[in-house]
Amino acid sequence: MSVIEDTTRLLASIGDQLNLARVVADEYSASWLINVDDRRTIVIDLNGAHDSLMITSAVAVPHPDRKLTYMEMMLQYNHQWQETDGVRFSIEPTTGEATLIYEMPLLNVDEEQLVIVLENFIEHCETWRVLLQSAGKNGAHPDGDDAMMMRV
Repeated sequence: MSVIEDTTRLLASIGDQLNLARVVADEYSASWLINVDDRRTIVIDLNGAHDSLMITSAVAVPHPDRKLTYMEMMLQYNHQWQETDGVRFSIEPTTGEATLIYEMPLLNVDEEQLVIVLENFIEHCETWRVLLQSAGKNGAHPDGDDAMMMRV
């Protein structure tokens, strides 16, 4: 079986375990679209050059009143790649939406490992979504400590 077929099989098998709304495979472009629910989507792309899966999800457009603060937090988060297992942020150029990215090595990936990674990734996205959409209490800096150290 090819890597694409193996990944499609793995994602299909974990859909019920994670209670996913839908998993759609596009084997031609080696990508998969996972609808966690009606508002959250994860995209997985095969990165053949690095033998890995690129797991991405748009999280939120940072609250306009706190945008610079949140951008700084995301850059600091990216700098802590050893503590976060390499999870990092980018900003989608056209929408300004913060996007969470994780590169998962394909070496010996199995169903149990993929379930754990996706569960943690989904939780991570939700934690950051709440934080990034917040304006903070009375202009105070919202507590990002939990989000800053999460691992997948």
